[in-house]
Amino acid sequence: MSSLRGRWAPLVALAITAALLAVVIAGSDDRALAVGLALVALGVAANLCLLVHLIGRINRIDRQVDRAHTRLGRQRRMLDRADRRLAQTRKAVAGVRQAQRVDRDARVLGNRAMLGQIQETVRLFTSIPTTAQVPTMGGWAASADLVGALLDEFIERRPALVVECGSGVSTLWLALAARQHGIPTRIVALDHDREFAAKTRVTLARHGVADHAEVRDAPLGPVTVGDREWTWYDATALAGLEDIGLLFVDGPPTAVGEHARFPALPLLEDRLARRCSIVLDDMIRTDEQEVAQLWHDRHPDLERTDLRLEKGATVFRRG
Repeated sequence: MSSLRGRWAPLVALAITAALLAVVIAGSDDRALAVGLALVALGVAANLCLLVHLIGRINRIDRQVDRAHTRLGRQRRMLDRADRRLAQTRKAVAGVRQAQRVDRDARVLGNRAMLGQIQETVRLFTSIPTTAQVPTMGGWAASADLVGALLDEFIERRPALVVECGSGVSTLWLALAARQHGIPTRIVALDHDREFAAKTRVTLARHGVADHAEVRDAPLGPVTVGDREWTWYDATALAGLEDIGLLFVDGPPTAVGEHARFPALPLLEDRLARRCSIVLDDMIRTDEQEVAQLWHDRHPDLERTDLRLEKGATVFRRG
């Protein structure tokens, strides 16, 4: 109703103006002048009415534009929120896909590693007969692929003396290989753990190779290399170990301290045979990698080969 009054108001004003002019004309002596003034007044009134009408339209258009801007702003905000949600969704999807790829790659690598260990285990048991239970390989013990690489080195190089820093399943396999291939060698394993050393001796006896390998109790104590003191095997356990053709370093444990296995080469280098091999296990660990580099810096004459095994290993050779 108010909108109708707004539309008719200019016409009513014009009608009132016309009526007033009619009164003026009727009472005027100079009718021509009165008519002229009336026409001018009507024209002004008509233009004013038109102007009011135009202003009203402009105001309506402005309000429509404002409403359109408001709607557009809401739509833009909705689009912005939709864009953000889409970006978040894409990021989440990308993260899921990346996680799936990583998980898949990890499974593939894990399966390959497991298959590699199975292959080496089968190769060991088919090439070297056993007569009793063999200790589990892998974990903190030597993995099957390392044992295989160690036996390959042993059989190819046929050292007269093998020294192991640490005893266990590798000691058994070396003794079995020595018997199987008729290699005239001494195998001496040093172990700081008396109980574990005793278990290794029992295992050797059960397989009938106690005469091929000796496990020595070697308690850990202070030793000096250069100007630094280390914790390593007691020197009395090294008696009679000369011309070492194969040195396998798998101890002491890293809990002893930083670079726990470093003293092996400096303390035994004068006991190495002219033709020798040194095998360092657990090269996936930073500590052992640093030990290998320290050895290499100390003996650049040794040929170094890094083996891609489950836990990594490095072989140094001379001759």
